[in-house]
Amino acid sequence: MAAAVRLLVQFGVGGALGLALGYCLANVLERIRVAEGLQAILLCSGGAMVFAIVQSAGGSGFLAVYLTGMLIGNRDRAVSPDAMRAMDGMAWLAQSAMFLLLGLLVTPHRIWDVAVPAMAVALFLMLVARPLAVWISLLPFRFNAREKGFIAWMGLRGAVPIVLALFPLLQGMPDAGLLFRIAFAVVLASLLLQGTTVPLAARLGRVLRPAYPEPLARERLHGTRAPAMDLMQFEVQPDSAAAGVRADRLELPPRCRLMTVARDDALLPPEQAVLQAGDTVSVLGPASSVPTLARLFSTPERAPVWQQVPHDFVLSGDALLRDVAGLYGTRDLTPGEYPSTLEAAMLNAFATPPVEGDTVEIAGLNLTAVRMEDGRILQVGLRLPRRA
Repeated sequence: MAAAVRLLVQFGVGGALGLALGYCLANVLERIRVAEGLQAILLCSGGAMVFAIVQSAGGSGFLAVYLTGMLIGNRDRAVSPDAMRAMDGMAWLAQSAMFLLLGLLVTPHRIWDVAVPAMAVALFLMLVARPLAVWISLLPFRFNAREKGFIAWMGLRGAVPIVLALFPLLQGMPDAGLLFRIAFAVVLASLLLQGTTVPLAARLGRVLRPAYPEPLARERLHGTRAPAMDLMQFEVQPDSAAAGVRADRLELPPRCRLMTVARDDALLPPEQAVLQAGDTVSVLGPASSVPTLARLFSTPERAPVWQQVPHDFVLSGDALLRDVAGLYGTRDLTPGEYPSTLEAAMLNAFATPPVEGDTVEIAGLNLTAVRMEDGRILQVGLRLPRRA
């Protein structure tokens, strides 16, 4: 009973203070302007402060820091992209140092003594325990079997389980060394088996998004309360969609504006510049437009699998479902489907928010989300039924 009360206090105090202090720290970060390096240091010191306050109050400092990081990371104006990259570097450094220190505590030849039970524990966690926990946890949410399978397989064990296994060792509990060796072996097996198969699991689960190159430079626009806007620079690559097009006639994503075109250390007016390979183009727009802009200025790569399928038609997501079904459908539309666009009908038919390449059948129409942006289906591939 005492353990249950202590657990409740730790989670309750940690959760409440983590949210409250995270909200305060996020607001502080939004209102001050410091260099990116100092901002990263401020973030680290703020996280240490949250951990210390919550631990002193009897709560879980780990939970509080996690919630604080979630709040700050989802506030567009709290931290700059450069600061986030600096924090990412610090995280990798901390993980490397932790694994190095923990590795010094392991006697390699003693790992073989527990190899068989450790592998059994690892396989049970990978194939039974975590999939079952993921399935139960995601019951209230609209995830399909492929997505649940990918989430279950991504339960990588890292340094945290090894650190937790150190606590009994530090307390001098019986068989604490055995527990530590098994935890270390399970983590090693997880990293080798699950960590090396992440790309394969993403392909099998069809959750792999097309890659796109990052902008040459990117800076957050300050001084406005409108949705976050970034000033981004892209290099025009050979055979890209933008090459050979006059700059002021580019079809940019919504809310994007072309600012400058740089060529041979000179700035060209957009209304006179026909874009060439090697030009540097500056665009002001929302962060969500980066994938579309990157594809616009980059050399086309091999199309994703779903775009290699020979669709009979590629239609706009705004097309009315009744018009398409009237020509090619094999069943009558329901009253709810009749006024819908292809995009609305597909979003309603998918059990979870779709990604590019997801396919659904509506009224006998085989529809594929060919191009998406900000959760919207912009282009739909139509594959007509084949008769034997």
